[in-house]
Amino acid sequence: MPNKVSYEGGDDFKDADIDAPPKSKQDKKLDKYGDDMGKFSVAENSNIKDGIVKERGCTDVICLGIFIIFLISMISFTSYCFAEGDVAKYVAPV
Repeated sequence: MPNKVSYEGGDDFKDADIDAPPKSKQDKKLDKYGDDMGKFSVAENSNIKDGIVKERGCTDVICLGIFIIFLISMISFTSYCFAEGDVAKYVAPV
């Protein structure tokens, strides 16, 4: 005899699904989306017409230049501070 648990909403919980094997991801997707999953095609729903874009360009040249300038300035400031400052004063508490 299956256990029935009812709560304030009046709905009954049935233990019939406990004995069923767990569903795979694919089965869960099919249950959730149904036939829409089979009808979907990336080719039909994207703006790419001729496959992979073959002519690409570098778009990060400006960011790379700014990053190199940042690294050079950090190295120069660090070396200047070590040369002119009292490093022992700041390292002593450590």
